Amino acid sequence: MIIAKLVQQEQAAALILNKIDLATPEQVLVRTAELSKLFSFEKVFMISAHTGSGLSDLKSWLAQKMPLGPYLFDPSDLSDLPVRLLAAEILREKLFLNLHQELPYQMTVESESWVEREDGSAEVRLSVFVAKEGHRGIVLGKRGQTLKRISQAARKELEKVLERRIHLMCHVKYRKDWMNDKKRYSAWNLDFNA
Repeated sequence: MIIAKLVQQEQAAALILNKIDLATPEQVLVRTAELSKLFSFEKVFMISAHTGSGLSDLKSWLAQKMPLGPYLFDPSDLSDLPVRLLAAEILREKLFLNLHQELPYQMTVESESWVEREDGSAEVRLSVFVAKEGHRGIVLGKRGQTLKRISQAARKELEKVLERRIHLMCHVKYRKDWMNDKKRYSAWNLDFNA
């Protein structure tokens, strides 16, 4: 279907076959020949994202194809997210990675405050919102130990990324129907009604 669209639009394209580490060389060559009969690819790359094989050639070729232009973001910027949202996303990631099967999927993290301190550190307050009262206990864990462990991991990553001391305070709150709160989406510049 993709090749049919390329043919229809008469658009230049490269063929990138991934996971070559899972096939024999003969299988890869046969598949390449089959696809090359359907479209005249500008370049063919056989890569393994898992092992890294062939990636340097692909990256070099892509770099050559990119048009020159100004930087769209400051090269020293870590992300296009404001640091408050970045902090919330890092904690959310740690929650997902650590709660596994117990994870309440109707959960979000919001930055309540970010206060710069005179010593160069920052005091960050994050709230974890769950959609059911019973989910608070899952996130907190016995005597708050689960949240403490997860927030420590988030703090360490924030300190590493921001190269400064972070004082992270996390709370778990119940907010019924938080997913339907229009204000929450505007913080991310998302249209709730889309």
